This record gives sequence, C-alpha cells and structure tokens, in this order.
Amino acid sequence: MAVILLGALGACGCLGAIFFGLGLGPLKDSAGAYAEAVAIARDNPLVQQELGAPIHPSFPRHASTSTLNGHTRTAFTLPLDGARANGTLHVKADEQAGQWVFLQLYVELEDGRILDLRPDQDATPDTEPAPLPGRGRDIEL
Repeated sequence: MAVILLGALGACGCLGAIFFGLGLGPLKDSAGAYAEAVAIARDNPLVQQELGAPIHPSFPRHASTSTLNGHTRTAFTLPLDGARANGTLHVKADEQAGQWVFLQLYVELEDGRILDLRPDQDATPDTEPAPLPGRGRDIEL
C-alpha cells in the first residue's frame, strides 16, 4: 500500500513539474517582469475597483521571452481573478540596464474596457493601448 501511495505522489509531482514548466518555463528569464507587473496590477486602485480585492493571478497564457546579446524581451498575458470580476493582464517589456521597461502593461476587463497601467499613461477605463507593431486595428467605415 505504501508503495502505491508513494508512486501516486511521485506521479503527481512529475505531472506538476511538467505543467509548471509548460506554463512558466518561457518566463524564467523574465521572472522580475512577471512579479513587477502583477504587483502593479494588484496595487492599482482602478483594477481593485473593477475586479475587487483580493486579486489572484492564474497561469500565464501566450508567454514568450527572448534574450539576444544580453537584451531580454518578454510578452505574456495573464488571467486575473478578482472578488467581483475577472480580467486579463497584458504585458510586453524590455529589460534595460537591469530594469524592466513596460512597453505595454494593461488590464483588459471582461466587458472589453482597457485599464492602461503604465505610469506615464492616463489610466481611465476607456483608454486603449497602442497597437502592437505589425498589427493594424479594424476600422469600421
């Protein structure tokens, strides 16, 4: 019985490590950007007002990190679960001189509104982030 129990625990541990690696592996070089982005979102009064505190992040989706010649760039989306509502944190950041510079940092609410969290931006719910390079916006004529 003990062997079966230990085997089951070992299998769960291996599966957990695989899922952890698949979900957070691309973020290992950008853990600082991940932690900083989550802290900014959790501490933002508008995000707290819209989602409700406490706010819990889920596993990242669409995560990518690249490092070339000591320059690291990361991009990821992260579901946020609040007490009243849910949202998605969108992040695109570059590491410059050991500091993360957020090119894109916003929470998309369930109703489609955007809360831009970059300090140099107006963080009203109606603002939209700049389009990603190479992607246009649909314009209704």
